[in-house]
Amino acid sequence: MPACGEMQTGVVKRGFENAKRATLVETLTDNGTSRPRDSTLANLSERFMDNDTEDTDTEDQQEAVKRTDNKVRRWVGITLGCTVAAVLFASVNYVLMDVLENVKPKPHLLLLWWASRFYLWAALSPTVVGLLRRFPLQPIGASRAFLHFLASLVFSLIHMGLHMSLAVVLMGRATLSGGSSSLVVQFVHSYPLGVLAYWVIIVIVNTTSHYERIRVEQLRSSKLQAQLAEARLRTLQMQLQPHFVFNALHSLSDLVTDEPKTAVRLIARLGDFLRLTLQNSTAQGVPLKRELDFLDAYLEIERVRFGDRLKVVFEIDPQSLDAEVPSLILQPLVENAIRHGVASHIGPGLVQLVTKRGGETLLIEIRDNGPGMPTNAQEGLGLRNTHERLRQTYGLEYSLEVRNQGESGVVVSCELPYRQFAHEETPSNR
Repeated sequence: MPACGEMQTGVVKRGFENAKRATLVETLTDNGTSRPRDSTLANLSERFMDNDTEDTDTEDQQEAVKRTDNKVRRWVGITLGCTVAAVLFASVNYVLMDVLENVKPKPHLLLLWWASRFYLWAALSPTVVGLLRRFPLQPIGASRAFLHFLASLVFSLIHMGLHMSLAVVLMGRATLSGGSSSLVVQFVHSYPLGVLAYWVIIVIVNTTSHYERIRVEQLRSSKLQAQLAEARLRTLQMQLQPHFVFNALHSLSDLVTDEPKTAVRLIARLGDFLRLTLQNSTAQGVPLKRELDFLDAYLEIERVRFGDRLKVVFEIDPQSLDAEVPSLILQPLVENAIRHGVASHIGPGLVQLVTKRGGETLLIEIRDNGPGMPTNAQEGLGLRNTHERLRQTYGLEYSLEVRNQGESGVVVSCELPYRQFAHEETPSNR
């Protein structure tokens, strides 16, 4: 155990380190020019800014690639749809011409005729989409409906002109051979189809936009719910930390005068525990083995307070060490066991922690040999917040039970869904 003088020297060194960190924060947040002796810190600030810029550029590039992929997939789908429709219409047209007009057109020319028609409709569809965005039909208005009606007439005329011109280039004539070979008959057959195609594009665009808005709203709602749940968990976690710190400071106030060496040890152990807590302050879920490290740092503080009166026994199932549990979930439960089972007990106090994995369930039990709970006992802040954190994390898939065991002592039994911890987060040096 380090001597009192060594611990005081460590406190002084930590004070110098805090002063250096304060100088770093002051330099990085200063709007004026850096002092010559702080050029290294200024370079560090510029490096941070460069890293942030690189992160933003990477996100923009990923978003641009995603938009390009969506456009490519959309046009591939449109092309496939037009091809399938052209095959269906050409097949029906072939049968009708053979049965009704006794004309056997060449299949490849008939397919080319309908394929060019559908591909032209697809090529003109961005114009319809742009006009619809400029003059949306919702809310429905007579003036906008009439505007789109006129646009559909013009759309059909343009499509017919382009289609006939393309047919002349590809097939050598502007119409199909057979009974519909005249331009007048072709106009009567094709013009209504162009108007209908305009409104079909309108319906498709409005439908896809409607479902896209629903999808975006659902995604936004799920993100907001996740952020709300995370905010609640952080609030509960921040409530637990001061709760423990206040108890430790209260014990420290009793030791400063009577046992100064023990008080210095308690300050060092408290600093170690807070350091571990801050290193994992952003993590909501941690592996059980890391949570046991937190708990061990906390128990070092309690061992300083209680000395030989406190005995803690761990019975840990090795298969449970990689289970994911909420951060700082064990500390308030063990603190309750020590405060109510050991502090209020005259003789030596025993706290036992048991973890077991049973299939898809993780069982955690905390026992003490104290006087037990009175019949009218109410939940304290630590147990109440633990309940709320487990409810926010697991919903109804958990159980937390507090009961007396036999003639003396209390058992806190907690069953959680077993989840393998996905990855080990490395603390950032930044």
